[in-house]
Amino acid sequence: MVHKDYTKYTPMMQQYLKTKDAYPDCLLFFRLGDFFELFFEDAKIASRELDITLTKRGKTEDTNIPMCGVPYHVADQYLAKLVAKGYRVAICDQVEDPKEAQGIVKREVIRVVTPGTFTNEAYLKKDENRYICAIQFIESSAALVFLDYSTGEFFSLENFFQDEDQAILWIQDQIATYDPKEILIHPDLLERLEFMNEKISIQVVDDFMVQKKLSITKELEESFFKLNMRHPLSYSTAIFLLNYISLTQKTNMDHILEIIPVDSGEELILDETAKKNLELFETLGRGDQEGSLYHVLNKNQTSMGARLLRYWINHPLRDPNKINQRLDFVELLFNDLIFLDQIKTSLKDVYDLKRLSVKIATGSISPRDLICLKNTLLTSKDLEEKLLASQKPECLKFVSNFPDLSDLINLIENTLIEDAPVLITDTIFIKQGVDEQLDQLIDARTHGKKWLIDLEKKEKEKTGIKNLRIKYNKILGYFIEVTKSNADAVPDYYLRKQTLVGSERFFTIELKEMESQILGSKDESLSLQSSIFLNLKNKTKDYLSRIQYTAQKIAELDIYSSFASLAHSYGYVRPLIQEDQVLEIKEGRHPMVEANQAFELFVPNDTYLNQNDEMIALITGPNMAGKSTYMRQVALICILAHIGSFVPASQAKIPPIDRIFTRIGASDNLSGGESTFMVEMKEVATITKEATSQSLVILDEVGRGTGTFDGLSIAWALIEYIAKEIKAKTLFATHYLELIPLADRIPGLVNLTVLTEENEHGISFLRKISHGYSNQSFGIDVAQLAGIDPRLIQRAKEIFLKLKADEKEKTPSLPPLYEKKEDKVFDKEEDYTNILKKLARIDLLSQTPLETLTQVQNLQIEVKEVLNDTSTDK
Repeated sequence: MVHKDYTKYTPMMQQYLKTKDAYPDCLLFFRLGDFFELFFEDAKIASRELDITLTKRGKTEDTNIPMCGVPYHVADQYLAKLVAKGYRVAICDQVEDPKEAQGIVKREVIRVVTPGTFTNEAYLKKDENRYICAIQFIESSAALVFLDYSTGEFFSLENFFQDEDQAILWIQDQIATYDPKEILIHPDLLERLEFMNEKISIQVVDDFMVQKKLSITKELEESFFKLNMRHPLSYSTAIFLLNYISLTQKTNMDHILEIIPVDSGEELILDETAKKNLELFETLGRGDQEGSLYHVLNKNQTSMGARLLRYWINHPLRDPNKINQRLDFVELLFNDLIFLDQIKTSLKDVYDLKRLSVKIATGSISPRDLICLKNTLLTSKDLEEKLLASQKPECLKFVSNFPDLSDLINLIENTLIEDAPVLITDTIFIKQGVDEQLDQLIDARTHGKKWLIDLEKKEKEKTGIKNLRIKYNKILGYFIEVTKSNADAVPDYYLRKQTLVGSERFFTIELKEMESQILGSKDESLSLQSSIFLNLKNKTKDYLSRIQYTAQKIAELDIYSSFASLAHSYGYVRPLIQEDQVLEIKEGRHPMVEANQAFELFVPNDTYLNQNDEMIALITGPNMAGKSTYMRQVALICILAHIGSFVPASQAKIPPIDRIFTRIGASDNLSGGESTFMVEMKEVATITKEATSQSLVILDEVGRGTGTFDGLSIAWALIEYIAKEIKAKTLFATHYLELIPLADRIPGLVNLTVLTEENEHGISFLRKISHGYSNQSFGIDVAQLAGIDPRLIQRAKEIFLKLKADEKEKTPSLPPLYEKKEDKVFDKEEDYTNILKKLARIDLLSQTPLETLTQVQNLQIEVKEVLNDTSTDK
């Protein structure tokens, strides 16, 4: 609401209202003395959201003006709560000394705090970025730009789409991945993105035209030039986002040094469905970070490393050379435990340089922060020396471009005392010898304090008043205080200053003169210290790019040491990254399940997939046997390899994978009017449209959300489609036993099963994957284990036997997708060869007799079927 008639208000309130009218979409924090005050509707909102007292200040037309306030020195505590709820807050501060003001103190909005620009690290999650995002979608191109203003990390994504629906899905995926706190978006596009949760602050932008010339670093200018050449839509989106930052923060952006265009062609792509199903960042059940892959991997010593790890998991590499560079460094640390321990110990002393950089750029850095910066740079120098001393090629390459920051270290070291304060007060924090005039003022202050101590001692002796004290407060200055009982004993030269209930306060001419000297030196020394510190802050800005580069290298080193430690703790091995498209894992384990099993050994399993005779593995077995865990485990091992980590296995050969698709579990989209089955089919549609021969596809129970024959038909057709059209390495878990014979007709399809053991008490799950198939699902046995009423279980068994007896045809007679030689179901010579291959792959030394027996029995069944078919032909 714009206030047109200001005349009926006091001059101070007129100043408030004019400022508020300039920022109608913000709550206005208006500085009055030691408080930020809010009035009118803003006061009501803040009182409710912050749970603070609502009071009043004056009246307008006989109506009380609502008011509430927060102490200015802890304002960020309240700002954090407001921006977390999506509010924007304009900070209107005093821009002149109230003592020197002629009339109303001059006030201006110094910045607008928004959910995407709040930078006080005390209220930010250390291991998470806080992104603000701008989105444009023009014709067939979509561009998203993300900026973490608290660290200066800045990147763009751009893609071209023939289908608008695909573009919307892609945009939704990116937003779900990076979880921005604030989005700048055109209203037309906003209408199509109905998924957005209420926690994201939306700024609707009708026009993405830049409103003012930006002041940016030379490095960022060069980065923008390159971006504009390749991705003009990303460029215009990024420029607008920085313009928004400039308008709201009203300061320079020197800590933003480059924008990185993310090239999806160089990465293993993980959509939001895959990240969710594989529990990369939070668990499926409660949505907790604990239990996720990120939680297992995050053994980092620094918050910079923790945030970079999150980025690496979101952006796994595809280039084998880049992957191997990471693995080389991890292996180096893995093989030298003493060296690894030295690196980790040093990293514990590292401060968050990334978030410190925004303070350097904006001039809000404190003396204490600069001491932390100096100590971290000393640690960085120590790390560099350790790496150089190792003389290992990987280490020498890693530190080859380490910037020399010795001058900055010396500058801070020679200027500030080690125990520098957080806030600049009258505390002495500049070292002696920095400025001769300051030293003299400090001497005067020190002499004055000693003089006061001596005066108090002398006056006690003169008057005989043992409890006489010399004290100070801002209102009275220095004074002599005696109790009422001793008031008659004071000498005549004591001049009364104040009478209290239990004491009297006096001053002397001598004390008054010394007060002027002490307070004068205090004010002058504070002013001079502030000037020296301002000069130090400005000089520190010259080192920003080198500080940012150092921060990046420390974060990388932190991840490498974390990976090496993890590999030692859980027995991970270095994967072999190779181009031949064979995926082979020996004794693979699920990283999260293994880490959470404190008292139970994880049962390892092998995996072998290629693009020829074992391209698709059809996995059968009962519920709870471990099918889903096994499939997730394979995908997670591939992700670990692609981010440069060792993997939980005894051996692993991993090909470059372009994308991992998952269709796991049941979920719906009720708000979007989509059933569980519709969501499942949409996920399948994405796979059939976008999977390639270099993808890994994980499919769990496709088709179970509809009628039996519908579901079976879809699952059957999907297997055929993947085998013939896509040729992607695929793990396909199912309870449709009718699909088992497809292994005899579809090249590249093999049957796997999860071994179980039956006894008089029911079944036991062995968690072991083996070649072969399960001819029953053991659903009733699992129900019994779940504790269902025995009477119900007994009835279910009776019904099952009846249905089994009535079953006339186990496998529908459908025309095969692949025509066989001489119109036979399969070629005999080819079948003999396949059986011999399976026999040769049985590993007698590494598996149990029960597993071997099961595999031999399955092969025996296959041999009999071939022999029977041969005799029929004759």
